[in-house]
Amino acid sequence: MKSNAFLSGPAVAMGLALALFGAPAARADLVFNWSGNCVTGCPAGQGVSAELDLDQDYVFGTPITDDNFVDLTFKSSTLNQIITTLDNPATGINSNGSLVTGAINFQNGAKVFAFQVSSPGGLNWFATSDSLTLRGLGASKFTPAGVLSTPEPSTWAMMLLGFAGLGFAAKRRRVIGFLAKA
Repeated sequence: MKSNAFLSGPAVAMGLALALFGAPAARADLVFNWSGNCVTGCPAGQGVSAELDLDQDYVFGTPITDDNFVDLTFKSSTLNQIITTLDNPATGINSNGSLVTGAINFQNGAKVFAFQVSSPGGLNWFATSDSLTLRGLGASKFTPAGVLSTPEPSTWAMMLLGFAGLGFAAKRRRVIGFLAKA
């Protein structure tokens, strides 16, 4: 007599797959990188970097608000900070990473990271957190780094179906091997 156990695993996997295929698409954020060199507040010439993460709904050239801002991470040897909310809307950014106007500020309480376009073509910047302030000069714009995304629900569903199929095949092989020995 055949057992229904063979059908329960694939049936459950199929049900989960169908549920996941109908799920909404995954979120993808816009990511920009920036790098520069410190001039004051840390060893001169020390490399610093920032990563700006904007929500997938951000429209290039429009102001960056708390609704479309995900975070800004600044890193140096003396100051590492992450800004996750904005006190005030910031000037926007273009699709090529340039600023819409000559300055942009990201601020959350005592944490500040700001840029101002300088005449030689770079960005004067400063980062402040608590009592520490760093200043420097860096690239003239953020570099588009691509899109951060999570797998689509259909990808998860296909993976579940694949694992269910492998489990079914292994179980079936074990049963057939057992019957052949008997």
